[in-house]
Parts: sequence; C-alpha cells; structure tokens
Amino acid sequence: MRFLILFFCLIFIFADLQKSVAQEPLKTITADTVVEKTTNKFFVRSFPIVYIRPETGWGGGLAGTTNFSLNGRNEKTPASQVSWVMSYTEKKQFLVLLPFNLYFKNRKYYSEGELDVTNFSWDYWGNGNITKDVSEKFYTNYKRLIFNLMTKVYGKIYGGLKTEMNDFPELRFGDINGQLATNTSIAGRNGGFYKSIGTEFLYDTRDNIYSAKKGMMVDVTYLYWNKVFFGDATFHRIFIDAMKFNSLTKWDVLCFDLNLQMNNGVEVPFTELSQLGGSTIMRGLYEGRYRDKFLANICVENRIHIYNRFGLVVFGNLGEVNNSITNFDFNYLRWTVGSGVRYLLNSSDRINVRFDFAVGPNTHGSYLTIGEAF
Repeated sequence: MRFLILFFCLIFIFADLQKSVAQEPLKTITADTVVEKTTNKFFVRSFPIVYIRPETGWGGGLAGTTNFSLNGRNEKTPASQVSWVMSYTEKKQFLVLLPFNLYFKNRKYYSEGELDVTNFSWDYWGNGNITKDVSEKFYTNYKRLIFNLMTKVYGKIYGGLKTEMNDFPELRFGDINGQLATNTSIAGRNGGFYKSIGTEFLYDTRDNIYSAKKGMMVDVTYLYWNKVFFGDATFHRIFIDAMKFNSLTKWDVLCFDLNLQMNNGVEVPFTELSQLGGSTIMRGLYEGRYRDKFLANICVENRIHIYNRFGLVVFGNLGEVNNSITNFDFNYLRWTVGSGVRYLLNSSDRINVRFDFAVGPNTHGSYLTIGEAF
C-alpha cells in the first residue's frame, strides 16, 4: 500500500511541475500520433524523487531531465535528452547518474550513453545458474562510462563505435569467510579497471524510442576488453537485444524483448559477467542474482492505456545464465511475472513514470522509476 501512496504522490508532483515549467498541452496519445513538424522547445524539469529497487531498498534524492532539439525538431528527429539523478538509499548507497541521448540532423547521427559514480554495496550468491541460497555482500566505489557514436548507414540501419569502461578500484567484503574473500579462483575479486572498444549495429523502425507502440528494434554489439587498452582483463562480449511492438488496438500494445549475451575469455571478472535480474532484465530478481558467461532472457509485456495519462501493464520473464551456450538446460529456467502502473509524464515524447511489482520462486521486487524497461 505504501508503494501506491508514494507513486500517486509523485504523480501529483510531476503533474504540477509539468504545468508550471513546461506549459505543455495535454494530448491523447495513439499509435498514429506524431510530434509537431518543427519546434525548438527546450524543457528543463527538476524534482525530488522517491524510488525502490531490490538492490537499493528505498531511496530518495533529486533528479532532473532536459529535453531539447539539436538542428531543429521534426517527426524524424527524437528529442535529445540529458538527465541527472543524485540519490541516497536506506542501504547507505550514494549514486550520481548522468544518462544522455543526443540526436542530430533527422537522426542521421546520434550518441547515447551514461556516466555513473556510485558508492555501492551488492549482494553476491556466486557464479552460475545454481548458487547458494544465502548471499554475501561486497562494497565498492564504482564508476562507469558507456557511450556510442552512431551514423545512419541505410534506411533504418545505423552503425558505429561503442566503448564501455568500468572501474572497481577496490572491493571490500562483508564476510571474511565468504566466497569472494576466500576463493582465489573468482576472477575480479580484487577489483580492477576494465576498458573496451567495439562496434554496434542497429535496425530501428519504432515509432517512438521511449515508449513504442509499433515497430521493432534489433541492436547487435561487439565489445573487446584488452589489457592493451590499459585495462585489467581480456575478453570478448556479443550482445543482442531484439524488441517488437504490436498495437492490438488503439489503446493496447503487445511488446516482446529478447536479450542474448555471450562472453568469451579465460577469466571474465565476476563483475563483468552477464547478470540476470534488475529493473530491465528479469524484473523481480535482484540484479546479479544469477551471473555467468552466457545469458538468454525473453520478456513479454502488455501495455494498456486506461484513462487520460494513466496506464497498466502486465509482463512475464523467462531466462537463464550458464557458462556455455551448449549447457543451457530448460529444467533450470528462471521466471518472474508482474504488473505495473504508468503515468504519462511527457506526452510529446511518451516518457512515463513507472511502478512495477514482480514475483517469482522465492523472490519479488518493486520498481519505481522513469522510463520503460524496454
């Protein structure tokens, strides 16, 4: 009940901010809605936040988002966006997050990425799809930078470069007798600085990048970590993310999201292994509850517009991790199901506030945040 009370309190805060800052007219959003042909509107929103996730518990702080247009705005160019979050959680975690999306010249060029600086604690159950039932904690001052530089290749196909850098300067263990403290075979247990560079290709026919009602998106990324880049590990990763959106009716959208991740290397650091769980992949599971070299996950979600700015969703997830793609076992598939509430924060760009609750065998999770899971 307290989740819903806070959710609706936030809605009224957001609604008031929209009215006073953006002065944006309320629009009815359908699958056929397109943005106005040309505008250079510049929106800045800043507001207090309250959220909850299994990894953080309750958290609060300040957040903001800036929506603007580069080289003019039209139906082919999404609004560029720079956001910021500064928060503190009941688990004594401090987070500063700076995600951004920049679009130029009818999306002929664009760059997306995120800079994170955190003082964070994580739960760790072990590597693999079958782990201990009891977790141990590790603590780190974690820094991450990820971004791409993309250009249109042909039609709806984009290609470019991508880099990811993760810095775990030192890991501190909550249990001196736990796996991380005693098992020297766990790669990355002493922390490290991991740098990669690679390529990314995208096929995108979605009608909206923030909350699509129709179309599809396939993202294929290859990243190469190497000590030559002044990093502390050498391995490869291939990441495939495929989404499909179908408008069943004017107010009803059926969505699919398939994630495949493949890491190849002798010693992939445990912090860099593919992780099942979190606010986007397998909601309801703690992020990193299961981690290994290979991951497969599919999510099916039904989004239903209810009234005015409000909507409901129901979703289900099915996935698994393993140390080899040939070792996937359908007898050990993990699953969660859930439902959620949506509030349309920005009607022009279809940006939603979302509250999701998901459950699975011996697990559950609540999520209150901005933006869809996919």
